[in-house]
Parts: sequence; structure tokens; C-alpha cells
Amino acid sequence: MDHGRCGSLSDARVKFAASRKRLKTAKGLPFTAHRVNNLRCSHGIDGTTRATLAGPDVYTVQRAAEILKVSRGTVVRWIEAGLLPGTQLTPAAPWRVRVTDEDHRRLTTADAPEGWLPLKGAARALGVSQQTVVQRLNAGKLQGVRVRVGGRSGWRIRVPATTCSDQQPLFDAGHLRGDAV
Repeated sequence: MDHGRCGSLSDARVKFAASRKRLKTAKGLPFTAHRVNNLRCSHGIDGTTRATLAGPDVYTVQRAAEILKVSRGTVVRWIEAGLLPGTQLTPAAPWRVRVTDEDHRRLTTADAPEGWLPLKGAARALGVSQQTVVQRLNAGKLQGVRVRVGGRSGWRIRVPATTCSDQQPLFDAGHLRGDAV
């Protein structure tokens, strides 16, 4: 175990992470909070309480999901997509998620930031069908996030700003011929 990072977790959290990784003691026994505490004492590693993990806007995935009124899986997907900041001490450890007022506003209300449109608005702005927008989302060509608005959920899709100079030319000079049709 990395002793520098264990000190910031309670004995119960270290036990949980060790169990998730299927680690055993030197005698082949499963870790318990008591065994973790004994290891800390014998190796001079400071312990801590669970309360030090929390900050004014740092939560567990479960609590973040309750605050944002979404499922735990949605919060984890948002973390993995970079929409919410979250950290894990090890791959099997619980997430610590920062949810600010800005994150709450951005992910839960219809008041989306500039350039983020609902599905229908994105289709209209891009001049394509809603199905095409969904296909582009699935292909990773557009960035989108599921949000909850009241009792309903919907998409907010980042639509890149386009100008006349960004558009494809209607007629490509390479395809034009001097022949009259």
C-alpha cells in the first residue's frame, strides 16, 4: 500500500479499498478496520477520521447524485467524461466529487451556458434531423450531456459557433466543368 495516501483515509475506507482489490494480510486474512489500524500503529502511519474527507462542496457519488437528482451511474459517467471533477485514491476506491453551484446550475436546469442547446435546438442550429444529432453524439462528433429539468431529463448539446466563412462552399471549383449540360 502507498503509505503517503493511506493517511488521508479512515481505517474503514482503507479496509473497503483493500477488500475491493481483494488484498490480504501477510497471513492471508481479509483486511478489517482493526487490522488496518494495527498496521498503521506498527508502521507509524497516521490515521484520520471520515470527516476530513469532506469539504464544503466535496461529496460521495451517492450524495452528489442526490444533490443533482440523477442516478449514481450518471454522476460517475459525468466524472469520466470530465463534466464533474472527481478523484479516487486508487481505481477501486470511492469517488470524491466536487459539486459547485455552477455545476448544479449547468447540469440540472434549463439555464444552460452559451452554445449548449436542447436536442431540438441543436438539430435546428445544425440544419439536420434530431436523429442525425444523436448519431453524431454517439460517434463522438458532438459533445452532449444529459440534464434534469424539473421532473424531465433531456440533452444539452454543445453546438460549435459557425459563421459564413466556416460553411462548406455550395459549389466546389474542383467539380465544375466548362461543359454546358
